[in-house]
Amino acid sequence: MNFSLSDNAVDSLKSTYESLYEIEDLAVGVEHHAKDAILSLNHANELLFKLLLHKNKEYLIFSDINSYMKAKRKMLKEEKDSIFEVAPGLQTVSFSEAVKRLELLCDISVPDSLKKV
Repeated sequence: MNFSLSDNAVDSLKSTYESLYEIEDLAVGVEHHAKDAILSLNHANELLFKLLLHKNKEYLIFSDINSYMKAKRKMLKEEKDSIFEVAPGLQTVSFSEAVKRLELLCDISVPDSLKKV
């Protein structure tokens, strides 16, 4: 199953909603659903920050830019559509690194309240 960044973020937001919605009818398992909602929401936030990076410059979402360039060269040579077709193990940046890159490399201000997620 291949999701785009935005599709994956929307899916995580849907999971958040579903977990919170189900809490209303539960007598047991509230903590589990609350935990799932928090994790899904955090995942959606991380993906949305990465989407902002990607829209600026694709390479900014990757932890190791040299590995990205090597994979990009291979992708172009093999005429593939996605970097992950040639390098499925490429690592993307963490939430906190995405925030730093947005602010320092893309000149996008991130409110302090969102940095603590």
